[in-house]
Amino acid sequence: MAELQIVDFNKSNVSWLGDSTGIFKLASILSVCCKGREPDIFTLTESVLAGNVYAKKDLIKNPPYLFQLVASNNYQKILRTDLCHDISELHGKNISRQEILDTEGNLFRENINVDVRYKDGRLIDDVNAIEKCSTGFSLNGHLSLNRGQYQFAIEFPIRHLNMNAKRTIWQVETGPILFPVFSKNKKNFSFSPSFLFFGSFNKVDVFLDYPLKRRIFSQYKDNMISDLECDISLFKEQ
Repeated sequence: MAELQIVDFNKSNVSWLGDSTGIFKLASILSVCCKGREPDIFTLTESVLAGNVYAKKDLIKNPPYLFQLVASNNYQKILRTDLCHDISELHGKNISRQEILDTEGNLFRENINVDVRYKDGRLIDDVNAIEKCSTGFSLNGHLSLNRGQYQFAIEFPIRHLNMNAKRTIWQVETGPILFPVFSKNKKNFSFSPSFLFFGSFNKVDVFLDYPLKRRIFSQYKDNMISDLECDISLFKEQ
C-alpha cells in the first residue's frame, strides 16, 4: 500500500470573517482542471438547519431549510433547501419565498477562509484490505472523471461501507459530495451536492441534489446517473 497525503476532514473547514464569524466542517473537495490553467479548488461544507442567529427566542427559521455552502477563494454559493415539500401549503405562516433561493458569486470576498488540512494515508487496492478497514473505520474516497477539456477530482469521507467477506464483495454509499453537472449542451456545468454509490474502482451511480431532490436536472431521469465510468480509489488513515 502506497503512502501519501489525504484530506483530514475532521480538521478541515471553511469560515468567514467579520464582526460575526461562522465556521463549517468540510464534506468534500472538488478540483477542476482545464488544459492550460491552474486547478480550481471548490469545497462543500456539511449542511445544517438554518437558524435565526443570536435571536433571543425562536432560533429555528420558519419555514425550515437546510443551509450549506460551496466555497472557493473567489466563488461561493449558498444552498437553501426547504424541508417542506410545498411551502405554499403552510397556511397562516409568514412565507417570503415560493422558490429555491440559492445565491452565488464572490459573496464573502476577502472574508472567506478555506482551510484544508492533510494527514498521512495509504492506498487500499484490494478487497481484503477493505475488509480490514471496518475496524477503526476511517476511510477517504477519491473519484477522478474526465469530461471533454475538464478533469475533475473529488475527495470525500466514506460514511457507509457494506462488506461480504465470503463473497469478497463490497459497496459504498456516501455523501454529500460536490459533483459537476453539465448542461444539455455539455459546454457549461454547475455544482450539486450528491450521493455516491459504488462497489468497484471504475464505475459509480450518482443521485443528484442531496438530500431532497429539490433542484431538478431534466437531462437526467429522476436526477440519477447510472454506471458512470470513472476512476475510484480508497485510502485509509495511516
